[in-house]
Amino acid sequence: MFGFAPNAISVELAADGTLQNRTKMVLELISSVTEIVSVPIGEVWAVISSFGCERLWFPDMKSVDLKGYGIGSVRTYVFHEPGRIAWERLDYVDVENHVVRFAVFRNDLLTESVGTMKLKALDEGRTAFTWTAEVDLPEGLTKEQLQKEIDPMFRGLIYAVADAVKT
Repeated sequence: MFGFAPNAISVELAADGTLQNRTKMVLELISSVTEIVSVPIGEVWAVISSFGCERLWFPDMKSVDLKGYGIGSVRTYVFHEPGRIAWERLDYVDVENHVVRFAVFRNDLLTESVGTMKLKALDEGRTAFTWTAEVDLPEGLTKEQLQKEIDPMFRGLIYAVADAVKT
C-alpha cells in the first residue's frame, strides 16, 4: 500500500527553471477487510479483473459506463439510490499476484480514495480476498465514521463476487 505524510509537499523544477510546490493528496488507510471465500482464485480473479462488469455482481447498481480499456480506463457507476454516482479509474493490475488497484471519487462523500483488491489462494477451492480503502478524509468525517460504512460494504461485496461465480 502507499500513502503520503500529512500535508506532504513535493518540489518540482518547472520548464522555466523555477521550483514549483505541489501539495499531494493525503491518503489514510481506512479499511482492510479479508474474507475467505469457497471459490478457486482463478474464478474470483476473472470477476475482479474484469474492470467494467460490476453490474453483474454489485448490488444496487443501476448502470456502469466504461471509457477506455486497461490502465487509465474509467468506469462510472450510477446507483439506484437517486443522485448517487461513483467514478473509478484503473491504476494498477498485477496478474501474477492477483492485485487490482483503482482511484475512486464518490459524489456523496466528495472525497478521493484508492481501492485495492488482492487475492491469495489458500487451496484449490478457497481464496483469501482482501479489499482495502485508503481515503483522503474530508473535513468533518472521521476514520471511524467512514470505516463503519465501508467495512460491512466490503464484506458484502466480497461475498457478492463469490456468489456471482457460484450461480
